[in-house]
Amino acid sequence: MDFFNQNSMNCDASSISMEEEQKESVSTEVSDYDLDYAIQDDDGVMYSVDGKRLLDAQGALTSECYHIKEGTEVICDFAFEGSSIEQVELPASITTIGNNPFEPYKCKVESKSSRFIVENGMLIDVQKGRLISFLDSDDQDRIIFPESVKIIGSYAFSECTLPDKFVLPSTIKSIEKCAFYDPDGKELVLPSSLTNIDYSPFEYINETPLHIISESARFVVRDQMLLDLQEDRLIVYFENEGDEKVSVVIPESIRSIAPYAFEECNSICRITLPSSLISIEKYAFEECSSLININLPPALENIGNFAFETCDNLKKLILPASLKSIGDNPFNCGVEIVSESSRFIMQDGYLIDLQDGRLISCFVPVSQLSMKKDCVIPEIVKSIGNNVFCDDADLNSIPLPDSLTSIGDNAFKGSGLKAFTMPSSLVSIGNRAFENTCLETISFPESLTRIGDYAFFGTHLVEVSFPDSLTSIGKRAFQLTPIKKIVFPASLETIEDYVCIECENLREVVLPSSLKSIGEGAFADCTHLEKVVLPDTLLSIGYGAFSYCKSLVNIKLPSSLESIGENPFQMSEGLKIESNSRQFAVRDGMLIDTKAGHLIAYVDTKQVVTIPKTVSSIGKNAFYCSRDLKVVIIPPLVKNISEDAFHQCASLKMLIIPKGSKNKFKKILPKELSEKLYEKEFPIDGTMPKYYPIIDGIGFFISMFRK
Repeated sequence: MDFFNQNSMNCDASSISMEEEQKESVSTEVSDYDLDYAIQDDDGVMYSVDGKRLLDAQGALTSECYHIKEGTEVICDFAFEGSSIEQVELPASITTIGNNPFEPYKCKVESKSSRFIVENGMLIDVQKGRLISFLDSDDQDRIIFPESVKIIGSYAFSECTLPDKFVLPSTIKSIEKCAFYDPDGKELVLPSSLTNIDYSPFEYINETPLHIISESARFVVRDQMLLDLQEDRLIVYFENEGDEKVSVVIPESIRSIAPYAFEECNSICRITLPSSLISIEKYAFEECSSLININLPPALENIGNFAFETCDNLKKLILPASLKSIGDNPFNCGVEIVSESSRFIMQDGYLIDLQDGRLISCFVPVSQLSMKKDCVIPEIVKSIGNNVFCDDADLNSIPLPDSLTSIGDNAFKGSGLKAFTMPSSLVSIGNRAFENTCLETISFPESLTRIGDYAFFGTHLVEVSFPDSLTSIGKRAFQLTPIKKIVFPASLETIEDYVCIECENLREVVLPSSLKSIGEGAFADCTHLEKVVLPDTLLSIGYGAFSYCKSLVNIKLPSSLESIGENPFQMSEGLKIESNSRQFAVRDGMLIDTKAGHLIAYVDTKQVVTIPKTVSSIGKNAFYCSRDLKVVIIPPLVKNISEDAFHQCASLKMLIIPKGSKNKFKKILPKELSEKLYEKEFPIDGTMPKYYPIIDGIGFFISMFRK
């Protein structure tokens, strides 16, 4: 974990499309992995590795005012949640702000951006006309919306104190999901101007009752239900606090039930669905713990993902013949399923989609599965659906049919699976399919072509053997496994990002002769990795690919190399790098892109380093944690130095630069490094000066010698 405690890596897969890549690069969602592997500034604020995304600012507790770094483009969802900072300043570089980054804490926000402004106590995206955050006003009995606001964004009024009667103005056209999350108020009036209300717009208002009144002819409140009459859609059911067990009848006109519409409505014991209903969307009845009876009408065509999850008292469901789609594992295991459909059938305790051979849900007790007793999955099953056995901690083993061709996302994630025999017909293993299981050994069939992202993350695998048919292994597929040796298949052309990161027992990697690229952090923190031979077909090595590979003694760069990411050998001190490439040269322990004049990495342990005169830029983490480094001599041609180029060089005393260039270097160096600048006359002939460090009991001295 050392590498990631200091440096985050871009988690995007190198194989995704440009459109998807761009989408991910501006994502406002923050994963646990993002946080674990983020870069922290001096205030404890976490940024992505490229510095463009502010991930989490809960650590910013020491300052009254926090200035978000210039160059930051994205502020992620709920970034300042829980922070006690009093003021935040947004730079002009901000292009995207996620869901209420200041929820639930309200602070003063100042913005240098013309797009994101603060007006009347509201943070507004004027380009979209979207209210991002209500930052509290001095007079909470009178909230004034600027005319530019057309959309109330997700969580905008999260945990806010509202006026007793809060009338939304006629300028409001749209209310996004969870816009009013657990607010403190009595009455909310919806305007006639509304054209859109997203699902779950009023989250947790049942606990602090907020009475909803609608002036809209399209969006009406009827019998504790918010209905979209234009779309014939039930958006949300308002459960009254303290309701005794009730029966609910949904109006006949309704054709769809929105996601989370009845989530955690624990007072409902019976629901009558209209004959017109076509779709029940994802999580619609999640955790309706008192629900014992519900009819599925004969016109129903769709049941979404986890639609009836944790409906523990629901005894029986009859699936109508009209069904066309059923999402991921929508039913609680204890419910009895009777199917009238010719497509979706129950067989031997399994719900199966005959059209594509997908196993949707398993209703066999886990104890029987593990004992292989009366639980054989039928041969008609071609795929294990997403999440079917997810988090079944008691599941130790399971027999699979020879007909199986694919295993879906999260299929066995978090289960107790220890032994697993893959059928010879298997072609694809989905994302996170076996993540955090107890698997110790596995044999892949010759038919296998794909292993998904995180597929075996955190398993107990010690050894794997890949078939030559395998053409794709996803990012982080074997992260945090005790695997000792990996021989990648001959057909593989790409090693994805972080595929074996933190495999501390990994000693040897055999790369195929067909390999063209090694992704970011692919073998980072493989502290016992001793041997890697890069093939002559290799075109690119990603950022941090071999970082913290402290046991790696030598590596040879092939002549085929066309690109190398920022310091792929970070913290691999003493590594001997050889190069057969004309573009990438190794000089005095420095890896240099001679074509671009870019210093990529330093892997030596000298106290004094003279950077070659042809270098014009010093890359990210190039000298990262060079503990013995005391003096760096920088040539006149250098125009750019990455902010993190000398990160954690604790012994660094001086950056020696040509006389008269201090102002230039102050502009391209962080403040703490600009204080270490020391000007000297450089030789007229253009050669670089040489320095010899002298250390005595008094202090540190530098003597200069010219050729």
